[in-house]
Amino acid sequence: MFPLDRLLKSFVKFGELTVIDASGQRHVFAGRSNNGPNGEALKPVTLKVHDPALYRKIVLNPELHVGEAYMDQTITFEEGSSVRDFLTLFSANRYSLDDIRSQRLLYGMKMLVRKIQQSNRIGE
Repeated sequence: MFPLDRLLKSFVKFGELTVIDASGQRHVFAGRSNNGPNGEALKPVTLKVHDPALYRKIVLNPELHVGEAYMDQTITFEEGSSVRDFLTLFSANRYSLDDIRSQRLLYGMKMLVRKIQQSNRIGE
């Protein structure tokens, strides 16, 4: 859970996210306010991770792997939380990813690889 723990500490600046890891341990990540940056009230969100392999995957590409994990039911929402509550919390904190150096680096590498893969120079 270590790399995900570190990412979520930096990510959650608004609202509260509780993660129950695969071993059943609770980790609470609370922002400075229960309201979003525009003043909207944010519900606390509790999610359970059922597969420890997700920790690394989510750190490497959170936008992709959280959605896939929800569809595969390796992440479930607990204690009255819903995917809508999570998306509202994520949306309120989305610009926090830009402040995390590792996420900027991973995004830059992803864009470089994409540019090389999608290269369409004349004569090739």
